[in-house]
Amino acid sequence: MSKPNGLRAKIGILSSFFVASLFICGLPIFVMQAVSLYHVSHGSAGALESYQNIPQIIISFIVFSYITRIGYRKSLTLIAFIMTLACIVMPYLDNFWAIKLYMVLAGMAFVCTKITVYSATALVTKSKKGHVSFLSIMEGIFMFGTMFGMWVFSEFMKGSWMHAFWIFACLSALRDCKIIN
Repeated sequence: MSKPNGLRAKIGILSSFFVASLFICGLPIFVMQAVSLYHVSHGSAGALESYQNIPQIIISFIVFSYITRIGYRKSLTLIAFIMTLACIVMPYLDNFWAIKLYMVLAGMAFVCTKITVYSATALVTKSKKGHVSFLSIMEGIFMFGTMFGMWVFSEFMKGSWMHAFWIFACLSALRDCKIIN
């Protein structure tokens, strides 16, 4: 089996990690909005993180065998499709329970993406040094993505904050189109 060392594969991996970082960057915003808009107690709002983390723990033990059977590209495409749909409907569901559901989906999508991209990294690098370098770039892209996502949310705080999800949906769909083609 030959290694796909191409730039296209690396960009696909990096863009997948970038989009995954967008999906999970909103926790501080969600907590703030839960308290101020939905009048949820601070304790309930603070528990939102568990809606993301508990599925991550559970899915991490289950998903790897399925990802290897389905394939990395198909897995990333399926994850992006599900999260794109979730981001499209979030402004219509504008409710605290919808944020909880989103956090569950985002947690599951993130851990699946993380497992997939870290596994695929070995396929797109030629050496140990290249592998380490690519992982560093991935982590930098992730940090940039979380910063960018928070910036997007902050821009939408001036109006309807839920419409920020449509930006994430567009970026996810764009990433998905690049991987399919």
